[in-house]
Amino acid sequence: MEFSDVLACSFHDIKNSLELLAITLDNLSENIPAYPEKREHLTCVQYEVSRISNTLTYMLTVYKMEHKQFLLDLNYHSVYELLEEAYYKYRLFTQNRGISMEISCPEDLAWCFDRNLVAFIVDETINNSCRYSQNRILVSAIADEDYLKITIEDDGQGYPQELLDHFYENASQVDKIRLGGSRTGLGMYFAQSVAESHTNKQGGNGYMRLDNDGMLGGGRFTLALPV
Repeated sequence: MEFSDVLACSFHDIKNSLELLAITLDNLSENIPAYPEKREHLTCVQYEVSRISNTLTYMLTVYKMEHKQFLLDLNYHSVYELLEEAYYKYRLFTQNRGISMEISCPEDLAWCFDRNLVAFIVDETINNSCRYSQNRILVSAIADEDYLKITIEDDGQGYPQELLDHFYENASQVDKIRLGGSRTGLGMYFAQSVAESHTNKQGGNGYMRLDNDGMLGGGRFTLALPV
């Protein structure tokens, strides 16, 4: 086996262990006495466990892309149920941080997409918003001009202008983001790659957008998937 194959197998084992650890932390969070310092430390550990797990997912997906093993599992899914699942997944986390998270989405909205990948992007974006938000996170979805647009925004300081300029300055943004050493760059590369993998019969591609123009005044992330 090549070393990259050994790493990929190891990543799977590590992710399984991290998922068990995350469940244990959630159980602790439900039963820990309401002492602010203890909850703050627990929230920090929860965030870091999620960040490590997500980074491993990024790396495994990139590995599959480069080895031609990346296949989309496309089917129609309830968008509302996907967002609701993310809401309950992060409910204890946001409560510990004193953050109010809201969902805005028609309950009958359905779309064709790879549920696991899209759910992962939503989870990771919410996780990042929990870090930068002051009090509120809004997760919304609408059907707009033949695109499903899932938006996650917060009331934090917003994306740095340098990051926005780097992201939009030219068409080779994905390659440039991939070469960056930051964790944010890896997440952006992953989300953009997954979005662009979703296409329609007319040749349209999905896309990702970052801006600070949302209703809450902070950063806004948009994932758009074609019909």
